[in-house]
Amino acid sequence: MTDVTDNLDLSAQAGILLGAFMTGRSFQPNLLSRATKDQAILSGVAAATGYGWGTSGHSLLRAVARRTGRGGLGTGAVIDVVTLTAAVALVRALPAHEHEPPRRALLRLAGIAKASDAAAGLVAAGARFIPGNPSVVMSGVALGIAGAGYATVHGATPGSLDSTDGRAHEDVSRTISAPKAAVAGAVTTGLLIAAGHGEAKLSAGFARAAAAVLGGNAADHRTAGRLASFATIAAAGWGAVTLVNRKLAVGGSAPDNANLSAPELSEVTGGPGSLIPWEKQSREASRWLREVLRPEQITEIMQEPAKQPIRVYASLASAQTEAERADLLLAEIDRTGALDRSVFALFSPPVRATSTTWRPRRWST
Repeated sequence: MTDVTDNLDLSAQAGILLGAFMTGRSFQPNLLSRATKDQAILSGVAAATGYGWGTSGHSLLRAVARRTGRGGLGTGAVIDVVTLTAAVALVRALPAHEHEPPRRALLRLAGIAKASDAAAGLVAAGARFIPGNPSVVMSGVALGIAGAGYATVHGATPGSLDSTDGRAHEDVSRTISAPKAAVAGAVTTGLLIAAGHGEAKLSAGFARAAAAVLGGNAADHRTAGRLASFATIAAAGWGAVTLVNRKLAVGGSAPDNANLSAPELSEVTGGPGSLIPWEKQSREASRWLREVLRPEQITEIMQEPAKQPIRVYASLASAQTEAERADLLLAEIDRTGALDRSVFALFSPPVRATSTTWRPRRWST
């Protein structure tokens, strides 16, 4: 074989199947619940990642098959089986352990990756023996693989869900619409197949260009072409990941509905006379400022007269630079007369303990 085809080859089909499997796996819940639109973005990122790795990884196996035989389905299947067996053995020999060295974890990850693209190649090769229109057959197999991926995570619950009362302990509990998720899965599968056709043409073009520059047959440079197209897909995937991070961060920074109104105390940042508008406070900052105790509450417990506690805070949104935020904070300290009190406590920016809880650090003088 001296040239490459612009149509879906076996590696492209393996990428489609691995992308479909990862699309199903992307429904695995994490600590926080997800809305349908967030899940759609995650499914797209998972599909692109799976397709990129599946095509590139399996293309390397096809290159080995071409050099050890005629490169037909039989030789390719033997290479896939040997690779899958060796990769599974590696993963089983390196089970996950707490505090394990990074090198061990990377080796296990490499084994999982190679086992994945080898298994996808075997399924893609087997699908070629199914009678019918190749595009229809591939669509059906991809949907089945996506369902299998979803089955591996079906029944898992978000980390915020309390097993005792079944209630989600988060500010906003989101749900994924089953009909919309099914449609999104079908659309993702269709887009995967369309992307497969586009990537096949793109990688073939890269392979022909490499052959023209470096010499040899275009088929000899197909793996390099796959890697080049994978880099292109990875760039698009990175942009999608960035979008996901921005969207998921919104729920963690927006103030609670109960804390939308500014405090009525002048001793608290955001209250009357404050130099920092209340709209500049984040969710955790607004919680901390609004949770300030009143003198009567302290007196009830301590059985002695109490003054109104002072709380000042400069959020990241209050100014552009650290120096400007420090100046605002010092001005708030002067405004409230905090240094005239007998006890002065400093709180650092909140430290995230988990995805749902925050732990502030404190120093007192």
